This record gives sequence, C-alpha cells and structure tokens, in this order.
Amino acid sequence: GELDLITLSQEVIKNELFSLIDIIIPLIISIIVVLTISVDIYSGLYKNILLRMTYKEYILHKLKNIMLISNIIPLFILIINFIAGIITDFNLNIQPYYHNLYVYDSFIENNYILYLIFTYILTYLGCLLFGLISFICSIKEKSKIVAIVKSYLICVIVTFIDYYIV
Repeated sequence: GELDLITLSQEVIKNELFSLIDIIIPLIISIIVVLTISVDIYSGLYKNILLRMTYKEYILHKLKNIMLISNIIPLFILIINFIAGIITDFNLNIQPYYHNLYVYDSFIENNYILYLIFTYILTYLGCLLFGLISFICSIKEKSKIVAIVKSYLICVIVTFIDYYIV
C-alpha cells in the first residue's frame, strides 16, 4: 500500500516526538529562557538596558522573546509534516489497513489542515506556559542551575497533571 502523509506524520509526531516532549521540551525551554534572562542579570547588562527603558518595557521585551522561543517546537512539528508530505507526495488517502494499526479520529482524516493548526496552537501554548514558568523561576532564583531545575520540575509536574489528571 501507498504510505500517506497522515499516517507517516502521526507516527513520527505522536509515537516518536510526543513520547519525548514530556521530558525534553520542558528542559529545552527552561534552559533557553533561564540562560537568556541570566545573561542580562549576571553580566550586569540589565543595568545598562534599564537606563534606556523602563523595567516594565524590559519585562515586556523578555516576554516577547519567550513568545518567539515558544514557536520552536510547533515549527518543528510543521517541518515534520512538510517532510512527510514530500516523502508521501502529499497523499492524504489513508489505506484501509492502516486504520486497523492506528487509532484515527475522523476529524483528523477529514480536516487535516485544521488539525495541524489546532495542534500548532496547543503546542505553542504549552511551550509558552513552560517559558513563563522558566521566566518566573529565573527571576526568583539567583542560581541558573537552580532556576533551570526548578522550572523544569514544575513544567514536568504541570505536564503530568495535564495528561493524567485533567
């Protein structure tokens, strides 16, 4: 049978990527955010920055950076879908025997582009939450390592609560 975009991309994203997301993504986001904040704080650069802008403007600038950082994983998901599309010649016709192997929702099959948009938004919001948690920890903690570990653990707990309790 001919491999389709939905089967290939969902296999890579759901079975491979998302099995790592619970562990790796909070760590990556925590490290990036804490290091970007700590570079300013520990180098004393923020004192010079605060001469040119208010504290509120500085915080808003850092929040915009977190919003950009939060796009890394969702963009990666779109790239995986694009590569899967190239490999499968953008075939969206799922072969009947794949239905027996994988659990598909009829919404995904019939509205794949809408599903991708929805997945992008939810993944972005999750990464944004991880970034905001990391931002707060980096401001509250003096040690970069403590801030990374603390924000990572909080993000993992939030992910656990989201997946298994809610």
